[in-house]
Amino acid sequence: MMLFPDAASAVQASLSLVEQSRLDELPPVRGGVATGQVVPRDGDIFGRTVNLAARVSSVAGPSQTLVCLNTRAAAEAAARGLTFQGLGAVSLKGFKDSVPLFAAQRLAAG
Repeated sequence: MMLFPDAASAVQASLSLVEQSRLDELPPVRGGVATGQVVPRDGDIFGRTVNLAARVSSVAGPSQTLVCLNTRAAAEAAARGLTFQGLGAVSLKGFKDSVPLFAAQRLAAG
C-alpha cells in the first residue's frame, strides 16, 4: 500500500512497478488504485478508499493496473500520458453497489 499526492502519480507508479517486475523477471504484479479521503492513524492509513484500492487490486489480472472511476477522472484531468479502458462495473466484497473499473496503460509514444 502506498499513498500519493494525486491520482496520476499513483497510476504512474503502479504502472512502473508492473513494468519493472517484468524486466526483473519477478512474479506478475497486480495494481489497484483508488482516489479519495483516507484516515491517517499511527503511521498507517485506513478508510473506505483504502478498502476500495485493496478490493480493486484483488480483481486485477497479472501485470495489470486497475483503477476506480474517481481515479480515472482525476488522472485524465492531469493529462499525464495515460489511457484507460473501461471494463464495466464489478461487484466487490464490502461494497453495496457495483464499482466501475478501468484498466490503466501508458499512451503509446508517437
